[in-house]
Parts: sequence; C-alpha cells; structure tokens
Amino acid sequence: MTSQPEMHTPRLLPLSEYLDLISMGTFALPPPGRLVQAAITAAQSVWPHTGLQAYQTQAPRVVSAFSAANGRLTLCHISAGPPNCFLILALDAASLEPESYIVLDLGAEYAKPILRCPSLPYLGPATQTAICAGLPGLRESSEAFIKIETGPGTYLQASQGPDGQYALEHQLVTPENRYEAAEAMDIATAVRTLRSYAFGQFEWASAVNWRHAGAQQQSARHV
Repeated sequence: MTSQPEMHTPRLLPLSEYLDLISMGTFALPPPGRLVQAAITAAQSVWPHTGLQAYQTQAPRVVSAFSAANGRLTLCHISAGPPNCFLILALDAASLEPESYIVLDLGAEYAKPILRCPSLPYLGPATQTAICAGLPGLRESSEAFIKIETGPGTYLQASQGPDGQYALEHQLVTPENRYEAAEAMDIATAVRTLRSYAFGQFEWASAVNWRHAGAQQQSARHV
C-alpha cells in the first residue's frame, strides 16, 4: 500500500512581502471550481495556525481571487469570520499548491487610528502631537506603552526599556499573527514608525526588521 503524500504547509507571509507583491498590480479572476476547491482545502490546513475562531463555525468561502502581476501566483481572499477580515492565500498559479498565507483586516486601512497612552493619559485620534507627547518618559509609568489601534486585534505598540530604547511590536487580527521588531530603536526612529502607521503609510512595514513572535511570551500589558 502506498502512503499519501504529506500536504505542503504554506509559510506565513510577512506584511512587507505581501505589500511588495500587490504593489506590482493584481488582476481580478472569476474563481473556477478547481481554484475554489484548492483554496478551501489549503484554508482548512492553515486555519489552526491563524488564531481565528474554529473553522467549522465560520463557514469560510472564497470571496475573490486575483492574479499577481508576475503571473506566478494567485491570491485568494477567504472570509475569516470578523467583518473585513480575510485569510489571504497565495497559490501557485499553475499547480494551485499553496505557498504562503496572511491574515488581514482590510477594513483597518480605512479606519481612523486610535491612540492609547495610559501614562499621559490619552485615548483619542492618533495624531503626531499625541505620539510625540506619549513616547518620552514611558519607562517612568506603570503602564509603559503607547498603542495605535486600527481595528479589533490590529495594532502597533511601543514600550520603553530601562536604557531608554524602544521596543515595537505589531499584530494582524490575532495574537498568532504578532510580530516584534528585531532591534530596539531610539525615539526618533520610534516616532517615524508610529507616524507612518498612524497616517496610513506603509514604510513602517518594511523599514523595520519584524520577526514573527506569535502568541508566545505575549506581554502582560496587552489588554
């Protein structure tokens, strides 16, 4: 009896790579049945790693499909439960084998960012004034963080260490899609990064070396 080949496990696609991919342009496709089936099968295998609610309770479906401009990949948007949230699968256009995935709240791009900084205290629009006022002296507060939220579970956060340097992290929808900056940064770099995020620019995604942290060792300050 021959054994069945193991299903290829797609890799988690960093946001910067996803942005590079779609920046080349995409073309909408009418998803044929073969593509829909391949995407749903891949979604089932990936789902336990996404932090989304149980697959059986969400009734995921392929909402749209796009061909990347390079012609090599097909991007499938699969409903992920929360409004405007999608599991996006990148499939090989020829074989339909899944290569990578990312979970995104596409509505976050159009939301008005909210900044929370308990040490000020401040809760309101993420303005440059609020960012510049909140970052200095964070380490002197018992709640030493400043957080910009663009949707449920989607945020960028900075905290300050004893040496005055800043540690940054960001999350896409769920704790399983949480990233940390690989290196601490000075206040000028932290301000630029938070401003980029707050003003709907995407330099923050590529200017910082983000490493996947997931839900492991998540800080107790997350609420």
